[in-house]
Amino acid sequence: MAAPTVSRHRQSLDGQWEIQLEPGGAFVPIRVPFTFEAALSGIGAVDEIHERVVYRRSFDWEGGHAVLRFGAVDWRASVLLDGAPLGSHTGGYTQFSFELGELPRGEHELMVEVEDPAEAGQPKGKQRGSDGIWYTRATGIWRPVWLEHVPAVHITSFAMHARVDGTIDADVSTNEPIDVHIEPDGVHMPRLWSPDDPFLYDVTLRAGDDELTTYVAFRSI
Repeated sequence: MAAPTVSRHRQSLDGQWEIQLEPGGAFVPIRVPFTFEAALSGIGAVDEIHERVVYRRSFDWEGGHAVLRFGAVDWRASVLLDGAPLGSHTGGYTQFSFELGELPRGEHELMVEVEDPAEAGQPKGKQRGSDGIWYTRATGIWRPVWLEHVPAVHITSFAMHARVDGTIDADVSTNEPIDVHIEPDGVHMPRLWSPDDPFLYDVTLRAGDDELTTYVAFRSI
């Protein structure tokens, strides 16, 4: 088992945004990462359905390479930075990110165009607040948004598998070819994880100036 815990410098983009609930309508304040249906967003329009909304906010950046990450956006998100499209993501429950490269110092504008059909286009479950469904509908950004300050050459993704014999298999990707070092790359006679003894081993990944920390547990089922 392994969990990806990133130790880079983060700049949170949670907090005050603006949202356009109807095409061509006015932008109104919203608190992210709460959806407009939630009271904590500052809107609390629990009985309203808006299938297409647009978020925007400005932020200051100190300069340097950056990765923009979204914890989750329900359901389809198209992201623009300073008016230029970065890409899109479909799926309301998974994290996604965009490599921004060298982001100049100064103020930037981020926009997120969201599509969340109420009747078609995605698995059913919590899309409607009627007909026996007890859940409140959720539309848009509902998990944290942040920037990660990264070196020019950095780790883009990794997956780790710890085996009960003490070996650790790692699949690590970088944005440019570079050697990756893992410490430790194995453990002699590992202490096995269990509910009564949930012991974890710290692991460090290094690629040039980039360093990430995570942890693994040794267990078989």
